[in-house]
Amino acid sequence: MHRVLIPVLLLCFTSCSSTPKNQPRPYYPADLIKKGETGDITASCDVPTDGRPQNCRIISSTNHNLDAAAFRFLDKARYSPATQNGHPVIERGHIFHINFRLGD
Repeated sequence: MHRVLIPVLLLCFTSCSSTPKNQPRPYYPADLIKKGETGDITASCDVPTDGRPQNCRIISSTNHNLDAAAFRFLDKARYSPATQNGHPVIERGHIFHINFRLGD
């Protein structure tokens, strides 16, 4: 088990991906809740050293009525920047998966 973990930890010391700092809830438009609409959005964004996603674009969407809500979520998301050799760097093309589901 330790043989698997050690290389992963060493890799993270030289280069790490952006990590979430907050967990904003996606805004779910009330009219879409009433209609029972759900969806899965995949977006790609750059995450600069300030941790605010930018240059976002939708890669795939199972419900285009939720695309604007996904962008709204990404606008509120904050990340710790990616690092390389211990220094913050811009992460290009970070993938975000945003799922819109109705409760039971």
